Amino acid sequence: MKDSDEYYGSAEIIQSYKDAQKSGDADSIKATGMALVEHYKEIRGLKKQQGKLPAYYHEANVVDALLDSMQLREVTKETPDAVLETLVECERVHKMTDIDALRENRLAPAAYATTKQTELDTHPAEPNSVYSKIFRSGDTDAPHAAKIASRSFYSKHAYGLFLPWENTPSCIVYTGHVPAQGSIAPGGENCALPGKLSQFRDQLGKAIERPAYVMFYSISNISQDLAGIRLGPVLLDKLAGHLQQHLRSDALTLSTLSPIRSFPEWVATTVYTEKDTRFTHDEVEKCQVLTGMTPVQWLKSVMPIEPFHRGKPVTSDEAAALQRDGKAVTYQVVGSPPEFESDVEQELFDTFRRDLCVDYLASARKNRRGMDKVVDDTADFHMSNGAYAGNIALQSGDAEWRDAGGVMVNYVYDVPLAQPQYQKAYEKDGVISIDSSLLTQWDERRCQMNRALPETAVQSVEPIQHGRLAVPRYASMVR
Repeated sequence: MKDSDEYYGSAEIIQSYKDAQKSGDADSIKATGMALVEHYKEIRGLKKQQGKLPAYYHEANVVDALLDSMQLREVTKETPDAVLETLVECERVHKMTDIDALRENRLAPAAYATTKQTELDTHPAEPNSVYSKIFRSGDTDAPHAAKIASRSFYSKHAYGLFLPWENTPSCIVYTGHVPAQGSIAPGGENCALPGKLSQFRDQLGKAIERPAYVMFYSISNISQDLAGIRLGPVLLDKLAGHLQQHLRSDALTLSTLSPIRSFPEWVATTVYTEKDTRFTHDEVEKCQVLTGMTPVQWLKSVMPIEPFHRGKPVTSDEAAALQRDGKAVTYQVVGSPPEFESDVEQELFDTFRRDLCVDYLASARKNRRGMDKVVDDTADFHMSNGAYAGNIALQSGDAEWRDAGGVMVNYVYDVPLAQPQYQKAYEKDGVISIDSSLLTQWDERRCQMNRALPETAVQSVEPIQHGRLAVPRYASMVR
């Protein structure tokens, strides 16, 4: 028989929290919720120290209870300074100078918050909204109609995943909302997906027409108490459902604009060491005529890459030794983005970067969860959540140049409701999903170079499903 302290394990703490939620008493929810968080932290500590848990401690159940209670809320310009200061401190992807920069560049005014349910924030597609009454009456030219319509959508938003009693989110995602730019095109340089990071990160927010694209360009964990729980997939899951319901658009595409920071290491250790085996005969010939160098020689000169350890440059041999010892080494592009004398050279450079990035996603593999999957951590995160690689987006910023030679990827969450086939294919069989246009170009180049297909399958995604996104739920939220 267990003593009373031992007996009060996970099941009892979870039940107390659920009872408090049913009662609706805010003080009880906070007290029992905080006790559950402390219990989770205790579980993490025991696993780290002892490698196992008592039989009456159930980590998965504790995590599920916490996740089930978390709320999606919008962070706005009117959010208190103390909360915004925490968000600035915790931003890891695209850092901000201060809370003024956060307010100006990444947040919507409260009046535009998509989570508001007031009549003024209801949208034309909803039959009883003030908008629909005006539009049905044909009074679209009236000043008050224009004023209301102008308030309906905003270009910048930030959404957080909150514990019910907290004012600071445990995880946050920043989004850019973009009106239609024309019909969706296949992946590649002519893709209609918005692909300029500066459009979301640096430009001031503004009122816009109904968005056709919602771009997730930065996601960060804030809570240290919930370390080890995959909050990102839960936040994207809740946000996808909310946006579909709120925007009421069949032409809505949800996509990321993500760095691919492992790309320079692959280029430096694979492409730059294989002479010109990653290029077709025509590409080699064109590059020699245009630049007087082979593709690898030319790329080394315009996109030099060096390994770093703890912020200091090291040699290739030192980097290899450090990695054998399990120490972290990062590869960065050094110098500034090249300025070419001719548009033809710029076009060739852009083509090489895009083609190599698709080659990297399609062919490079790393063992993850007992199976060969993509090497890049960000790609793995999004593909394991049901996204596919929809476009390679080239950037001009210094930070993006240093991280990956200006290369970023649009991971598109475009799976029809209740059909998370890409996520299942990736998690079960390691199948990489890539836009059909990108993959066709890659496969044509592969055949010209007589290279074999990678052992792990790659599947083509036809861009005909744009506009119906559902981020699927996942079996395991604990890593």
